[in-house]
Amino acid sequence: MKQIIKISLAMVGTLVMTTQSAVAEVLTELELHATLGIVTNFILDDGAVQFHGKTYKPVVSTHTGRVWLDRNIGANQKCTSFDDAQCYGDYFQWGRAYDGHQNSIDSTTILASNIIDAGTEFIRGASDWANVDMNYGNYRATNWLKTDGSFVCPVGYRVPLRSELAAEVGDISNKETAYTNFLKLPAAGYRRFDNANYNSVGTWGTVWSVSSTLSNASYFRFWSVSNWNVEGERAWGLSVRCIKHVGKPLIYHNTTTYATVTSPYTGKVWLDRNLGASQVCTALDDASCYGDYYQWGRNYDGHQNSVSGVSAVLATNVSDVGDTFFITNTTTPYDWASVDVTGLVRATNWRNTYGSSVCPVGFRVPTDVEQRAELLDTGSSEIANNSDAFNSFLKLPSAGYRNGSSALMTLVGSFGYLWSSSVDGSNAPYLTYFGSGYANVDSDYRTYGFAVRCMRD
Repeated sequence: MKQIIKISLAMVGTLVMTTQSAVAEVLTELELHATLGIVTNFILDDGAVQFHGKTYKPVVSTHTGRVWLDRNIGANQKCTSFDDAQCYGDYFQWGRAYDGHQNSIDSTTILASNIIDAGTEFIRGASDWANVDMNYGNYRATNWLKTDGSFVCPVGYRVPLRSELAAEVGDISNKETAYTNFLKLPAAGYRRFDNANYNSVGTWGTVWSVSSTLSNASYFRFWSVSNWNVEGERAWGLSVRCIKHVGKPLIYHNTTTYATVTSPYTGKVWLDRNLGASQVCTALDDASCYGDYYQWGRNYDGHQNSVSGVSAVLATNVSDVGDTFFITNTTTPYDWASVDVTGLVRATNWRNTYGSSVCPVGFRVPTDVEQRAELLDTGSSEIANNSDAFNSFLKLPSAGYRNGSSALMTLVGSFGYLWSSSVDGSNAPYLTYFGSGYANVDSDYRTYGFAVRCMRD
């Protein structure tokens, strides 16, 4: 057995007090994590993992080559049939920790107000098990993407994205083919969110993904047929199968998954793509990395979609516009709202790091000074055009913009625009770059729809 053990910080403190030299030697072999103050995770020589008293082995996908655990979390063994009760495993509510609820015989109707410490009972009676982290479940999704063994998957593993799970189950048409799939998925049934009863055990199978919608979450299910149910209530108790993580840690926010990049100039950490982009740019005109088009200071409410509807009715509440329309304005000061004339409320909102604005938890929209430090000032990458912007560490695309007067998409594929969180009178500063050798921070109307890139605070 390799000497790679999950131990609590309290135990490390005891070791330090016992002998500093011994700890110094051991720490070169140990990965440390405070997990309920007990030893919970061992990595064995054959790649198998012991996690909360169960042993899991890796299995390689015949479809993608990705590595998965060979059984559901909580299962005693790899399945020998689709109705093998020893391989059903536990029944997790979406985004919830390994806290005992997954196999508890007790239930409660009291919704959790703390995502990390929700008690040990299965929470029933409502479509969601918590009364916090409601919209998109960003905090819970990010927790399920952690690979440190602190949630439902062992060290090095996490809950799969919907796309990752979908790539592996295309050959599943019913419970029989679910078992013959390389994952050997069992028909474990599910636990109802309304009464906490177990249903369809031995006839249905369900597997959570980490992906969410506004108020629900995505899962795969199969019985005599198979299909995705994108609008599944988060309080269901369903199976979890973990995938081995590859690459940098992931951050989930408003249905999109991001990684990070570190500036070689300032050491600041940034998201690796524009908000809403499905991938990192492969070219300056890669449409898949353009992302969304935000009006300055406005929240994620649907308006940022490049094909959202259009309205000329100005917002009277900058915190909650109340609809998904892109708001146009053809009169001075060309703002999308009739309130917050100074822009201070919106600037403060875009700079908050609570995850309630447009950026993930711990991130915010940069100021114009911070943009300059990375891309324009001496000692930075000093971009001069859109080609330089793409070749910078941020891989910035030429996404164009959405016109604040007409809502039309403009200069897509040739110009780039990036909002800052700064204020300039009745306007707002932004970074711009294009092919004829121009890059600068300018200022323009708040009605425009520009891309946004977030940085860690």
